[in-house]
Amino acid sequence: MCNQGDNKNRFIAQIQDEIDKAKQDPERRNGFMKYELNLMDAKMEAREEGMAKAKRKILKS
Repeated sequence: MCNQGDNKNRFIAQIQDEIDKAKQDPERRNGFMKYELNLMDAKMEAREEGMAKAKRKILKS
């Protein structure tokens, strides 16, 4: 949304205010960052497992 909110709509403005508050809270920011790092780790682990599985399958052939 590129920081372009429809502030004419009260509901959307309230949501944007809550998002802004969350971004300013250091504890929440750290939580978001930790969550993102955990996602990245999970993706890397899944990729490595897939590669190992494919390698085992190729070697069995």
